[in-house]
Amino acid sequence: MTDETIRLAHRLVNNDRAKAIVYKNAAQTYAMLGAYKRAAGVTKMLLKLSPDRAATYKNLTKLYSKAGQKGLKVFVKGKRPDFDVKPFVKNGRTMVPIRAISETMGAKVNYDARNQKVNIVNGNVNINLQVNKNSAVVNGRNVRLDAPVSVVNGRTMVPLRFVSENLGAKVNYDSQRETVTVE
Repeated sequence: MTDETIRLAHRLVNNDRAKAIVYKNAAQTYAMLGAYKRAAGVTKMLLKLSPDRAATYKNLTKLYSKAGQKGLKVFVKGKRPDFDVKPFVKNGRTMVPIRAISETMGAKVNYDARNQKVNIVNGNVNINLQVNKNSAVVNGRNVRLDAPVSVVNGRTMVPLRFVSENLGAKVNYDSQRETVTVE
């Protein structure tokens, strides 16, 4: 019954607020039934519509915990970026593929393969990075990185907090539930 209600709401309801109510109730129903993975899946759909994402993130991390889902989870403005290389922690910093995180935040990424340099542009923010360096240039200002830019499986990995905060976002890390949220 709940599955069908969600499908109908997704297909037929044009009002995001009404969809959010359906998704929230469905997630609660799944959780009461002990179907935590399903509850988490529906809560991820709710994230995109929720005006109070902080509370929704909190509920989602609890559901992941109850479902036994381990590993680092990253959300950017209510979405889970498609990382073809999984995020990992290096020198106490969450490392993510530069293109996936930057483009999810609306920035443009250019990569100079010959010189192994990355340029990120978003409005009036210009970030320059180089592979194997633990420094960057942000709008002409030199900035030290806690972990150097690296390449893993052909993807340039950068510290999530550094890139996100320099693009104007706030980052929250829940170490207990292995969840990073970028808003």
